Amino acid sequence: MSKPTESFHILCQHLDELSKPDLLAKVRHQEEDLRFASFDLDTAWQIGVLIRDIAIEANLPIAVDIRIGTQTLFHAAMPGAGTTNDWWARRKGRVVEQYNQSSLRVGTDYELNDGSGGFDEQSKLPADQYAAHGGAFPILLPSGVAIGYVAVSGLAAAHDHALVVTALSSVLH
Repeated sequence: MSKPTESFHILCQHLDELSKPDLLAKVRHQEEDLRFASFDLDTAWQIGVLIRDIAIEANLPIAVDIRIGTQTLFHAAMPGAGTTNDWWARRKGRVVEQYNQSSLRVGTDYELNDGSGGFDEQSKLPADQYAAHGGAFPILLPSGVAIGYVAVSGLAAAHDHALVVTALSSVLH
């Protein structure tokens, strides 16, 4: 098993064991840590290919979408993923664009602090266009400005998130 794939599995297990407050703190820390001094087409390609490689090695039925603004920089679908996964990745990405935070953070924050229906009922955003489930992570500059996102769909929410974070961490560190 390759190092990134092993790191992905370890992070999945770790995220599964966290309480909601600890998960929220962990994701906030990841957003502080995973920032790019520069981001270009080559960086998007490197991240996308790494996610694809992990998916191939671990036989994950995922779709991956990397965007800056309205431009798609990388998109791939693995065996077992369908158009529904493309749609979910885009909906999660819209949450990142709206909040400049990961979709897992937004969804978890609503769960913890709302108490009356969560994101779908309280955000006032159309549920067919936005999904605050794990799997989309902002492409952040050192200042904290989000310029785009990396999104994955096809696994459990925390595992989609873990796959993106594993790839970003591998590229950055």
